[in-house]
Amino acid sequence: DILPEGPAPIPVEPAPRPGARRVILHVADTMRSLCNRFGVFREYRHRPSYDPDALLRPEDLANIPPAEPGPASPETPAPPWPFRNMSIYRLMHWANSGSNSKSEIELTRLVAEVISAPDFVASDLAGFNAHRENKVLDDSGKVKPGDPPWMKDGWVETAVDIEIPSGVKNSPTQKFSVPGLHHR
Repeated sequence: DILPEGPAPIPVEPAPRPGARRVILHVADTMRSLCNRFGVFREYRHRPSYDPDALLRPEDLANIPPAEPGPASPETPAPPWPFRNMSIYRLMHWANSGSNSKSEIELTRLVAEVISAPDFVASDLAGFNAHRENKVLDDSGKVKPGDPPWMKDGWVETAVDIEIPSGVKNSPTQKFSVPGLHHR
């Protein structure tokens, strides 16, 4: 018997060079200003770190003397102008400043239904805070007149259903309702 020949030897390759080839990339970040009416512009090799014309004044760029100031504008009359009185002035100033969600219809309704009401007293609004008063309104639904005093602190009275075993195997339980559990 003749044995078969083994595989051919692997050709020797040169050892790979360590690391990749190093490439240096130079990026030109040139910047060109706009042309003036004479076709002159500036070209920067790199983006400038400051505006070279920042310190120029308009007088440095012109050959003519500065313009004379015009006549003074007439002063606006003092409040309550243009309204009849300070109350209307203040109301209209409030309506036309701040949020733009106030409509003329709602402003007229505010005056007719609230401010002009015979029982409206402006001094009652001393220290008024809309957020606090809305909280009072929100909390008013939780306590009813005649409820015990502890109910105003958020306590609630609930009945609890309890199932009691009868003591006999495989027989149904009995349900009892126990009223008067107080919880928050």
